[in-house]
Amino acid sequence: MRSLTKQLVWRAFCEGTEDVIQARKWVAGMTDVSKEEVVAELRERVYRDVLELFEGDKANANRWLSSPIRVLGNHSPVSLMETKTGLEKIRRLIKKWEQGAVS
Repeated sequence: MRSLTKQLVWRAFCEGTEDVIQARKWVAGMTDVSKEEVVAELRERVYRDVLELFEGDKANANRWLSSPIRVLGNHSPVSLMETKTGLEKIRRLIKKWEQGAVS
């Protein structure tokens, strides 16, 4: 049950469909999953996405994570990974990069 709860929380926080808006309202009343757990789950997902972006090259992924990035306000991605907002900024950047919008 806990895994299912985490999946619902993950979906509610990371997707933007109307169904998920309803899920967010439902999740808001839940007490068995903390915001810290949600941020930790999102952080793990972002790290996996970065690793995938760098084709599994941990050294280059970690180098990128610790480097200041202009479109992130000259902050390193790792410095933004403590909050949901920071993690979402990184996810948006990764999506743009995957779509070829960032060089």
